[in-house]
Amino acid sequence: MRPASSADDLMAAPVGRYLAGRSSVVWVQDRHRLGAFHFGRHEVVDEPALAALFALPLSSTLAPPYEVLYDLSAVETLDRRAFECFEVFLARGVDQLARRTRRLAAVRPNGLPGAAFAGLFHDLIAPRFDAKLCGDRREAYEWLGLGDGAQRDERDELDSLRDAFLEPVLVRRVREAIAADIPAATLDRIANALAISPRTLQRQLADHGTSLRDEVACARIRAARAMLLDRDEKVEYIASLVGFRSTASFTTRFRAAVGESPSAFRALRTHRRAS
Repeated sequence: MRPASSADDLMAAPVGRYLAGRSSVVWVQDRHRLGAFHFGRHEVVDEPALAALFALPLSSTLAPPYEVLYDLSAVETLDRRAFECFEVFLARGVDQLARRTRRLAAVRPNGLPGAAFAGLFHDLIAPRFDAKLCGDRREAYEWLGLGDGAQRDERDELDSLRDAFLEPVLVRRVREAIAADIPAATLDRIANALAISPRTLQRQLADHGTSLRDEVACARIRAARAMLLDRDEKVEYIASLVGFRSTASFTTRFRAAVGESPSAFRALRTHRRAS
């Protein structure tokens, strides 16, 4: 999935994209599956974007009935403002969302936040949806029909998206800066975008167990996977778009990361989606 720059940008073309805030990521994996990840502490600055996305499930680009995954497993606290934000979202859109949803899986947080969310779930969601309150993502994936091996790529994509935003803030900012212009993602450019020196950036990334080179390589492969599924251009052209100088080096890196060639990856996943 590719990042959107704003709520309006996501609303204009939601399929295969996501919008990340400080404490949430709203995503549309394909025309039949959408959802959100919430993590850490609720950030007030996210509220305008979340409010603007109330109408996302009604987008004409989606193909109901669809599946919804609402994952709060990484939420640390559910204070009064956060509780009210979730309550308002559900109260405003629950009936329209229910009419367009095949199944909904909600993953609860631990401890007291989980108890609070369970109350919302049983009051507002359970009576209207074919829904399940899950203890972890594995249970949610099985409920949504993502439990078998054929759906591994879809699960991996969602896990990668979620995990990317559980990383330290610096790593998240680096990944966002790289995604904004992958072919031009050099050390100097990324350091300048983050307003720190290249040496400091290298040192801080090393402290987090990664490097700019590794992050750029992963970003290229993530972007290439999405393009291979969403676009019709030749493999050679996609290789150049994500910053590889030759198709051979792209194929080698892609095979090492994914386990198969770009052409085989595209053919198999296209066949599965068509089926």
